[in-house]
Amino acid sequence: MAAIPGDLSAAIIRDPLVVSPQTAVLDAITQMSRLSPREGIAQTIDPTPDQPCRHRSSCVLVVAHQQVVGILTAQDVVHLVAQQYPLQGVTVEQVMTQPVVSLRESAFTDAWSATQLLQQQHIRHLPIVDGQARLVGLVTADRLQQIIAAQPAPAAQVIKPQVDARRQGSEQRYASFMAAPVGIFCTDPRGNCTDVNERWCQLAGLTPAQAFGQGWQQALHPEDRGQVVTAWQQATVNNLPFHLEYRFLHPDGTVRWVQGEAIAETDANGQVSGYLGTVTNISDHKQSEVALQRSEAHQRALLKALPDLILRVNRAGIYLEFVTTPDFPVVGGLTEFVGTHVSESLPPNAASQRLAMVEQALQTRTTQMYEQDLSAQGKIQVEEVRVVPYSEDEVLLLVRDISDRKQAEAALQQLIQGTAATTGRDFFPALASHIAETLEVSYTLVTEQVDSELRTLGFWANDALQPSYTYGLAQTPCEQVLETGEFYCESSVQQMFPQDLDLVDMEAESYLGIALEGSGGEVIGHLCILNQQPIADPQRAAQILRVFAARAAAELERQRASTSLEQLNQSLEAKVAERTLALQASEAQVRAMIGAIPDLLLRVKSDGTCLESVYPVHSSHQFLPVRHHLSEVLPPDLLQRQLKKMGRAIATNQLHVYEHQFQKHHRQVHEEVRIAPIGLDEALIIVRDISDRKRLDAERQQVEMALRASEERYRSIYDQTAVGLVNANLEGQFLQVNPRFCDMVGYSPEELHAKTIRDITHPDDLAQVAPDMQQLFAGEIAYFFQEKRYVRKDGSHFWSSTGVSMVRDAMGKPAHTLAVIRDITERKQVEAELNAKTNEIQRAYQELKETQLQLIQSEKMSSLGQLVAGIAHEINNPVSFIYGNLAAALNYTQDLKTALDLYQDHYGEPPRAIADFLKDADIDYVLEDFPKLLQSMENGAVRIRDIVASLRTFSRLDQSDLKATDIHENIDSTLEDV
Repeated sequence: MAAIPGDLSAAIIRDPLVVSPQTAVLDAITQMSRLSPREGIAQTIDPTPDQPCRHRSSCVLVVAHQQVVGILTAQDVVHLVAQQYPLQGVTVEQVMTQPVVSLRESAFTDAWSATQLLQQQHIRHLPIVDGQARLVGLVTADRLQQIIAAQPAPAAQVIKPQVDARRQGSEQRYASFMAAPVGIFCTDPRGNCTDVNERWCQLAGLTPAQAFGQGWQQALHPEDRGQVVTAWQQATVNNLPFHLEYRFLHPDGTVRWVQGEAIAETDANGQVSGYLGTVTNISDHKQSEVALQRSEAHQRALLKALPDLILRVNRAGIYLEFVTTPDFPVVGGLTEFVGTHVSESLPPNAASQRLAMVEQALQTRTTQMYEQDLSAQGKIQVEEVRVVPYSEDEVLLLVRDISDRKQAEAALQQLIQGTAATTGRDFFPALASHIAETLEVSYTLVTEQVDSELRTLGFWANDALQPSYTYGLAQTPCEQVLETGEFYCESSVQQMFPQDLDLVDMEAESYLGIALEGSGGEVIGHLCILNQQPIADPQRAAQILRVFAARAAAELERQRASTSLEQLNQSLEAKVAERTLALQASEAQVRAMIGAIPDLLLRVKSDGTCLESVYPVHSSHQFLPVRHHLSEVLPPDLLQRQLKKMGRAIATNQLHVYEHQFQKHHRQVHEEVRIAPIGLDEALIIVRDISDRKRLDAERQQVEMALRASEERYRSIYDQTAVGLVNANLEGQFLQVNPRFCDMVGYSPEELHAKTIRDITHPDDLAQVAPDMQQLFAGEIAYFFQEKRYVRKDGSHFWSSTGVSMVRDAMGKPAHTLAVIRDITERKQVEAELNAKTNEIQRAYQELKETQLQLIQSEKMSSLGQLVAGIAHEINNPVSFIYGNLAAALNYTQDLKTALDLYQDHYGEPPRAIADFLKDADIDYVLEDFPKLLQSMENGAVRIRDIVASLRTFSRLDQSDLKATDIHENIDSTLEDV
């Protein structure tokens, strides 16, 4: 399977949302909404490119037996909600879109083809599958557009012709070039890249299009880029061979060491026609070389930084060799050690202990360790001695001075004991005082963060605890601690923070602070020390502060939790009393709401016995009365079906929803039945008359069929019309062309999509098009007509009469252009023949010219009338459809709002997921604004209908050639069109 380019592979969402066909629709919606915590489902249809989870949340893929069998998008969910489709109890299999259009991963080679497939199928999601049709990932239209926008398309268009030329010049050479096991690149005489092979792309991590020109430089490692570019420029300017070792940095962070070489290529005249170069992967060699250098440096650094005294001693106690740093305190002179006995440099008890440990290590062949106290340089020195067997009769003694560690352990133990016995609010002052004493610093602060300030919980200064106070964070070292987690200033802290006047008052010189982090990782305060001299042993101080910062954070959280718990208890007691009153007050409201429900409520036993019934107040006549048993109103087949559904609902303790229809009140009715278990042998049955909704669904399906027929008719007219039709974007690129235009220019639709209108316009006619296009873009004119020449694929040209209009979006901004092209080459030839005739009779020539101008004007007006009539007819149908359905859409919106209000009234507090969705989506605003939006659409439809009527009045194609008409009506119609 061919490798997918890096940018395309990144476009594939490898972990799309996947559900089974039996998954509930509401569960699938919940999965999608969890990935978009700030937006509603409707907004995830057009996800933002900078947030990948939005791409995943825009749909779920339905997979069965490792095969993609369906898809449910966020837009599908919106349509279901708008249609009032009951989603409770419905599975994804019942509403998913199938079959699914997918693309094999091996065929996913460029973003353009995938985008074209999405456009052809009118979809926005494309599952990617492997050779066995198993799901690999998902590609969305928005992500493909981002990749297309980021690709340097012009470079690819330049590279391809050059590669094709190389193929035509030498097929064998080009095949060898592309299949070479080393990276190969070609440049022009100025050193701009024109071609690379696949191996070069693998090494550099770029596509051929990205490498074009100077683009190859983006693959260089930032540390090597300047050196490589300079060397390459010198080589191309001076026509010198290029040879250099450098690194490529891939987008995923992978580094490749390569050896680059290039030589000049000359033509038959000896002139440099370009450069041919190679890049060879030398990463393994470089890694071995770097590893060796690091190993050697590591060994040297270890020996240099060794804090121990190393002695080689034999069984008899004679020193044979020593290694140490100059600063290690030693009892006696090192130069006198070699050849002496341990008893000559150690006290008797220490010498005896050392000889015993040497003997024990040699006998057991294991490392022995002990500690000893010696007097060195006027003070007691605590040493840790390790005795390691070296040979049959020799050992290595590793002696380390641990005096400072012992002192630190003692101080730390004192600090732990001093704070362990203290809890509550006294803990923080005790911690501050003990830390100041242990680390011998001038100031210690323990604080908690309150908004943008810090409040001291414990403050040690001037050898005493100080009262609590609050100070600002801005321009202080404490601000750095809360931002970075830890901050250390060795000296000159006053100069580093000149705005902090407290540092001046303290005469502080050094600072060390550690942030207090809560259990959720949030910063809640800090622990810091300040000293009037540089802090002694800052590493040890930092370790101690980290340990007690964690303890202080836990204590602070505990105290906050205790305070919050007390406040919560008080609040709960007040809420319980308030809730009791609210429940009593709401009991009457509940009864009233139940009476206002438009559904029939029945409490029924599993055998069909009716225990209680509640009929809707305003529509009780729609339901037959049930006094004792369901058999009183249901036919036998429907009764058995309902009893079976009720038994299943009670057994599974789940809501069951289904529909049935039967003859009632001399008419066929549709009812929706919801069965909710409320006990071991009882269920609540909610019956709703949905006959009107079913009728509306049938009408909607008929409207959709009519719309599809209209679209097919438009497509037939577009493809079979006798004139050329072209849709182009604002840059002049072809978006859609009909077969007639392809016949005119001799290009296929695929070939035209790679070109612009300028590419096939005769060069002499380009200047005349620009002014009219500028006026069209500015909205100064609605359309224009021009006679211009188009260049065919074979190089010939033909004359055309081209009419261009601008299609704008809903905001009135230009979206794309629509051009109607009529071949007038024959007419132009006739004109040329008439112009070529001699001016035998000036008067006859003048009359002929005038006649010709009249014919041309008549043909233009005829074409314009036909075009206007055709456009008016085609616009009238969809506009009438839209206008006719706006009132129904407004009613649907009101019904949806009423249904939501009823659900909110009857079901009380909704689940958290639904509540979050309602809050984030601002449903109240949507329901308020949507009728206004429909009203705006109705005003627009009325405006379009008036314009269509004006166009038909202007064209008058449905009337005879000669007829009396109201000139004022035509003038008003024309002014309205303009």
